[in-house]
Amino acid sequence: MDPPTTFLPTLKRNSSSHSEEPLMSALELLHQIYLPEVRGSARQGGADSETKSQLATATIESIRADTFERSFAIQWLTRLISIYTQEPSNANPSLSVIVDRAAALLAICAGAAASGALTRKFTFQINLQSFEFVPDLQTDISVFIRDSPFESFDTSSVGAQTWGSSCILSELIAQTPEAFGISPKLLLDDSTSFHVLELGAGTGLTSITYGKILQQLKSVCQPSTQVNDARISIIATDFHPSVLSNLRFNISENFSGQRQNDSELSFLPPRDYFPTIQASSLDWARVHEMLLNNTKEDHWIYNMEFDIIIGTDIIYENLHASWIKSCIEHFLRKPSLPLCNQDSIISDRLNNYPLFHLLVPLRRTHSRDVAMVEVVFPYEETVLADRNMKNESGDDYLWELAILSQEDITRDAYTNEGKEDVVYRYYKISWI
Repeated sequence: MDPPTTFLPTLKRNSSSHSEEPLMSALELLHQIYLPEVRGSARQGGADSETKSQLATATIESIRADTFERSFAIQWLTRLISIYTQEPSNANPSLSVIVDRAAALLAICAGAAASGALTRKFTFQINLQSFEFVPDLQTDISVFIRDSPFESFDTSSVGAQTWGSSCILSELIAQTPEAFGISPKLLLDDSTSFHVLELGAGTGLTSITYGKILQQLKSVCQPSTQVNDARISIIATDFHPSVLSNLRFNISENFSGQRQNDSELSFLPPRDYFPTIQASSLDWARVHEMLLNNTKEDHWIYNMEFDIIIGTDIIYENLHASWIKSCIEHFLRKPSLPLCNQDSIISDRLNNYPLFHLLVPLRRTHSRDVAMVEVVFPYEETVLADRNMKNESGDDYLWELAILSQEDITRDAYTNEGKEDVVYRYYKISWI
C-alpha cells in the first residue's frame, strides 16, 4: 500500500475538470488505510483475496501513524469537499456520493479517529430462498456502527468496539434467516410472537442486523399492515455503562424511529415501529446468583422468555461459561412439544425450536475459558446416553440444556506480518 502523498490526484478549482473514477479510487484507498476491516472477519479466498494479501504485507500501520501523511490526506479531503460543495447537487447525483464519502473520511482522519472512535459500514446480503414470493426484494442491508474508544483501565469496556465474531454471526443470520427463526410464517402471521435476546451485545452489530433483516422482509411481506410492535422484539444487552451508551446510540442511528429508554425502569416500545429493538443492562453474575438463591428481580427483562438467544465472543473469563448457562436456563423458552416425543423435537428444530447461537473465537490466551463451554453444556449424545443408562423417559426427567451441533469456521486476518487464520467455534444449544 502506497502512502496518500503518492496516489491522491491533484485537485483543480473546477469539479468538471475531475474524472469521478480516479476520485472514487483514491477515496477507497484512503478508506483502506484509515478504516481497516474488523480483524478476523474476512472470508477465506474470494475475488478480493489477492488485494487483501497485498495490503496485509504492506506497512499500513506505519502509514496510518505518519502524521505528515494524515495531514496531507486531511488537506486533500478538505479541498475536495470545498470544490464539490460549490456545485449544485442536482447537477450531478454522483457529486453527493463523493462529498459524503469524503466527509466521512475527513471525520475519521481529523476528528473521531483522534479520540479512538470511528464509524463502520457493514453490508450483508439476505438469502431469499425461503421468500420466493417476494422476488423484487432488495437483498442488501447496510448497518452503520460506531466503535467507541477502548478504556484500557477497564476490561469490561471491550464491547465498545466491534469484534470479528459479531460480523460472522451477522453474516450467518443474513445467509440462513430461517435457522434464526425468520420465516414467511413469522412475518405473515400476526398472531405469532417472537423475541430475541443478545448477551454481551457490545456495539449492537448482530442485533441491529437481525432487526434490519426483519424490517426489510416485513416491508415487502406486509407493507400496509398495522403491526403489533411488541409481537416481535429484539433486546440487546450489555453491562458496562459506556458500552450501553454506545449501543443505544447505534440502535438509534440505524432505526431512527426508535427512542431508547435510558431509565431502565420499564420496557416501553414505540407504537408504530417494527421490529421493536431495545438496549438493556444485564449482569450475568446477577442472573447466576438469582438462580442459585432462588430469588426474583423486579426489572422487566427478568420476566421475559426468548425464542432465540445469541452471543458472540462472550466467553473470555473463567466464570463466564457458568454465568452464561444460568442466563440461558432463565431466559430461553422451553419447547411446547411433549418430552417423550424426541423424534418430533428433532424434526421441529428447523422451524420453531428455541435456540442459543454461540460463536466464540478459539484464542490461545483463552483456551481454558472456551473449553468450559463444553463442560457446562454437555453434548446432546452425552445427555441422551446418560438417560438411557438410567432408563429415564417421558416425565421422569427434566429439560436439560445441551449442545445440538458444533462447527468450526475459519476466517482470514491480516496484519503487518501477513495473513493468519482465525478459527471460530459455532455452537447451537437448546433444551432436550
